[in-house]
Amino acid sequence: MRFWNVMVAGMILAAGPVTGAGGATWRVERDGSGDFTTLQPALDACAAGDTVLIGPGEYPEMTPQYLPNAGGWLDISGLVKDPDLTLIGSGPDDTIVGPAAYAGRESKAIAFDLSGDLRIENLTLRNSGNGIWLDYGRLFVEGCHFLGNETGIGWYSSGEGGGVWNSHFHSTILYNHGITLLGTGTGIVIEGCTLEVSSLLFHAVQGVVVQGCDLFDGGLGVQLQGGAAIEFHGCRIYDKTGVGIGMVPGYSRAVIQDCEISGGMDAVNVTGYGNELVVTNSILTGGSRSVVKLDNPGPANIRYSELHKGSSDIIVLCSQYDDTGGVSHDFRGNYWGTTNPDQIAEWIWDRHDDPVWANAEVLYTPFATGDTDLVIALSPIDPEILIPACGGSFQYDASIENNTAGDIVADLAIEAVMPDGTSYPVMTLPGVLLAGASVRTRIGIVQEVPAAAPAGAYTYRVSASLGDTLLVDAGEFPFEKQGGAVAASGDLRWPVIGWEEESEDRPSLPEGSLAFVLHEAVPNPFNPTTTVAFDLPAPETVSLLVFDVKGRLVRTLLDRQTFPQGRHEVRWDGRDQAGGQAASGTYFFRLEGGGRGRTTRGVLLK
Repeated sequence: MRFWNVMVAGMILAAGPVTGAGGATWRVERDGSGDFTTLQPALDACAAGDTVLIGPGEYPEMTPQYLPNAGGWLDISGLVKDPDLTLIGSGPDDTIVGPAAYAGRESKAIAFDLSGDLRIENLTLRNSGNGIWLDYGRLFVEGCHFLGNETGIGWYSSGEGGGVWNSHFHSTILYNHGITLLGTGTGIVIEGCTLEVSSLLFHAVQGVVVQGCDLFDGGLGVQLQGGAAIEFHGCRIYDKTGVGIGMVPGYSRAVIQDCEISGGMDAVNVTGYGNELVVTNSILTGGSRSVVKLDNPGPANIRYSELHKGSSDIIVLCSQYDDTGGVSHDFRGNYWGTTNPDQIAEWIWDRHDDPVWANAEVLYTPFATGDTDLVIALSPIDPEILIPACGGSFQYDASIENNTAGDIVADLAIEAVMPDGTSYPVMTLPGVLLAGASVRTRIGIVQEVPAAAPAGAYTYRVSASLGDTLLVDAGEFPFEKQGGAVAASGDLRWPVIGWEEESEDRPSLPEGSLAFVLHEAVPNPFNPTTTVAFDLPAPETVSLLVFDVKGRLVRTLLDRQTFPQGRHEVRWDGRDQAGGQAASGTYFFRLEGGGRGRTTRGVLLK
């Protein structure tokens, strides 16, 4: 069954429709100064691409309209009969569409069952089964209020794009949803919204991003089902009597980053085989049952987060049946409120407590509290690291300070947190001896990023742990990888050079020798020419390529040419391979040779 609804809004201009390149503009004014005084006649007059401006006032009128995909004849305030319309109100406090009292589950404030786009801005949609009901089209909502609806927005999406921005949802109807998003749609954004006593429900949709939203009061925060794949960034879910984020059976995936989530029962509840949960850099606060409940899911990955116990004595509650196979849930590197591994073990219910019903194991290495014995500091040479689609590298300095008087033997782990929240293990250095009251420094560490790495935002992290029970400290910094056709496949290795050097300075070379280095373009920015220099420690066959920010090859400056040891310079005249002038923008210079690669960037100005 599908649930949905839509609404309208307006402003005040001169009388009569105004026709422009984007279609006609119609005015709805309650005082009679516009083209219409009620909404439906204005929508009946529209053609594709028109705009309806709805002036201040209440528009409670509903008329029977036929919607075959919603069950037949229904009471609707505004049925949109043409694609690509825009409805704009005078503000959500001034323009109000919908009946004065709740009109029942089947009523709609705004309905749209065509392909194409519908844009709705700056109005309130109220007291209907659906504030907005949308079937198959794309929806763009900005600055609206949804009050007293059973479902604020019911959207069956079958395409790509659309979203809801800076809108408020509130309803006292039992089990109401602020947004119900169903279908095969992808790439939808929900940003900057507040949902009071209202929840989010996702079924099957993929690649949905929820960011900067607050959900509070009521029973449920968010539910995923039917294979939905949702990312949450910078959201807060609090004062819920039930579950903050719940996943029911259906191979769904939730990625949670930089969020604060609490629940009266559980902060997060994952039920059903095949569901995936990834949480990083978030704060989870439990309730009467647990912080995280894992009932027969796939392996969960919750790392570098805070786990705060609620009224229950359980933080992680596992149940995993034999027929679904034993799994390991990765809870390493979290803050548990204690460094005592025995205490943490008491807060975890897994196969060590009940091997029959809890055939799963929780792996954990908690953060220390207070002043740490070891302090890791990372300093990237370029504070804004942008790796082109063709792959590249960055450099950073690292230090590990031992604040104690005695020696410490620690295990170091280097990892890249991928755009989807999962971690890629770059390197492990077990049994590193850190002398007491000293600082170990590594200068000019080089990290290669392969072309096959997915595009998006990354976190690069170095952590130190003592055995398998205590994560002492971690340092990190962000970087970004561009996308492009060349990044679709290939070598996924992430070579790193410089961590295992014993020198406290840059790796030493024989006197007079050079490292394999690609220098910054000079001048930079440039117009239209610049010079790129590179150093070779020995005779080498190299290529020097120029890529744009989308990873497309613009120019081959050197193609497998052999040079002697020393410094060499190559001039680029700002032209592409065909001799045409390259457009203004950022370009990447890529030096390749001997299985190594270095990347710098320059900006062409005109």
